Amino acid sequence: MLTHQGFSAWIVSEGKRLETFKPEIEDLEEGEDKVMSGWTPSEAGKKFSVHWRDNKGGMETVGCLFIDGSPAGEGAIDGRTWKSQSLPGHFVSEDEFRPFQFSKLQVTNDESAGTAPSDELGEIILIIRRCIIGGPSSFKQESFGEQGPVHEKAKKGHFHQITLADSKELSCHKPWHTWRPYSEEDAKAPLVFFVFNYRPWDLLQKEGVTPRRSLRHRIKAEPNPHRVLDEAEVVIKREDEEPVGETGIRAESSPNRVLEQGG
Repeated sequence: MLTHQGFSAWIVSEGKRLETFKPEIEDLEEGEDKVMSGWTPSEAGKKFSVHWRDNKGGMETVGCLFIDGSPAGEGAIDGRTWKSQSLPGHFVSEDEFRPFQFSKLQVTNDESAGTAPSDELGEIILIIRRCIIGGPSSFKQESFGEQGPVHEKAKKGHFHQITLADSKELSCHKPWHTWRPYSEEDAKAPLVFFVFNYRPWDLLQKEGVTPRRSLRHRIKAEPNPHRVLDEAEVVIKREDEEPVGETGIRAESSPNRVLEQGG
């Protein structure tokens, strides 16, 4: 989890909150420490959702999500009735979305087919700004630009990218709303930026970002064929671990439409 400027953001994959290592505050401009970044392990084939929370409340905000440099959706918080929000994927209709998924980077040796990797490849960026939430709005689909095949020589240490999994339907209906910046200043200067740099666990461990894998993970990754372990021996539950579930929301990447979280 990253926490800064009165907000928190985290990533949930397969029902578990992913750890974020080496959090760091960066200056957007001199004297403006609005950027909080960290490193998050990614596992190819795992779906995930992005969550955030207003820890103080009292004002309306919108979170704008960018994945590998592409707009990926928005969600609003009114700071009173609801103080948290999440995006489980890219919406393709009012009640249907395609979940975000960590995937192996597509590479090619064909000089003519490869594309240059995005400068933001390997980044999940959430930008939160103050806003005024407006009235109900109809759904308007926006495209999501997945990273195309990258030439082997140009992948620059990247091994994963984010793709969209098969469509899923929402379990309940959530209303869409318009929004606009609270002021001209808020249109130019967001409240906070959260940057999750995602890489495979083994790569982060090699670079000294993450600690050695726990006993539980090593046993699962390297099973001993001569010994059968009881589940109680290998499953270790952190006492401070909170159960985290996906919140049913609706959101899209239009700059003036968001979905509010009900209840």
